[in-house]
Amino acid sequence: MKRFLTVAAATLCASIGQSAVCDIDLDEDGIFSAYGDLRLRWESDFDSQNGSGVPRDDRDRFRIRARVGLKIKPSEAFMFNVRLRSGNNNSQQSPHVTLWQDKGDEGDQDDVNVDRLWGKWNISEMSSLTIGRNGLAIWKPNEMFWDDDVYVDGLSFTHKRKNDDATWTFNVALALLPDGDASHATNERSQVVAGQIVFKKNINENPLTLAEALVYIHDDNDTANAVNDDENAFYSYTNAQYVFNSATKMPLKIGADLMVNFLDGVEGDHEDDRIGFDVYARLGRYKEPGDWTLGYSFARIEKWSVSRYMAQDDWVRWGSSTQTRSSDFYGHEIRAGIVIANNVKLLARYYIAESINSVEDGQRFRIDLNIKF
Repeated sequence: MKRFLTVAAATLCASIGQSAVCDIDLDEDGIFSAYGDLRLRWESDFDSQNGSGVPRDDRDRFRIRARVGLKIKPSEAFMFNVRLRSGNNNSQQSPHVTLWQDKGDEGDQDDVNVDRLWGKWNISEMSSLTIGRNGLAIWKPNEMFWDDDVYVDGLSFTHKRKNDDATWTFNVALALLPDGDASHATNERSQVVAGQIVFKKNINENPLTLAEALVYIHDDNDTANAVNDDENAFYSYTNAQYVFNSATKMPLKIGADLMVNFLDGVEGDHEDDRIGFDVYARLGRYKEPGDWTLGYSFARIEKWSVSRYMAQDDWVRWGSSTQTRSSDFYGHEIRAGIVIANNVKLLARYYIAESINSVEDGQRFRIDLNIKF
């Protein structure tokens, strides 16, 4: 199946003129459209040690991610979407498959998951209801709080209100978490409830975005593979972002995010470490051929400030082969990217991370070639 997804992406693109971008209508009315993407990743981890101070072996590996989907839009009011992705069934944070690495096990290369399966009803121009499997329905500028690859099963409602050059967006979601495996047994999965307000306004034609989300996770203590540490959590997730000279070829985007867990963590395990934040800056555009971007981020994420098995899996090599333990660290990210062709992007990122409460640390370098069709 992994090979099929890769070959299918290339074949579909070649069939319409050997373009790297494919917008394929499967019928004359445009009701059906196929889409997908392919990622080729080179990753190197080095200068790393575990929490006991024992050095980890340096590791180089080549990975891929393949996703293909089908959208069905019978009318302006309704849309349906289904998507398959590569990746281990027991990893909710990563759809990547390791084709080669110089140290250790390459892992399971044959699993395929359904990570999108939803229907959307556009109630009006400003309101919509979505039911099914999708990402968590909150706006976020990055993956520090919640990984884009983590899907949930449930429903979400979105409503927008516009006032001159300002927009208010209200998001509400009620869903079940994957809890670390592909099981569909609803009695073995934790629940999440989320609500968010997003405010966007142009100031001298430069967009300002402010957002506040409240996310409550009720952990199911009976779950066999409990990735939420058998702890309930109630998070405040606050965002601020501003883009200078957004109409030019070289805009500067700056932002900051604050994460606070109102509930204590596991007793005796740094239970008061419940605050996290990140700040970032991005220079340049990253959309059209010839565009480029440079960026820097700093993050300090205390142990219980995020749901650590649902947050990003980029910064650290901590946890197991399928579960990244993405908290209790501070560090830096430096990135540089260029758009090679229509929907063909190259991105390099360098990470330095250290644990807040132990001697665990590490460095990571990645190069991603991302192709959409």
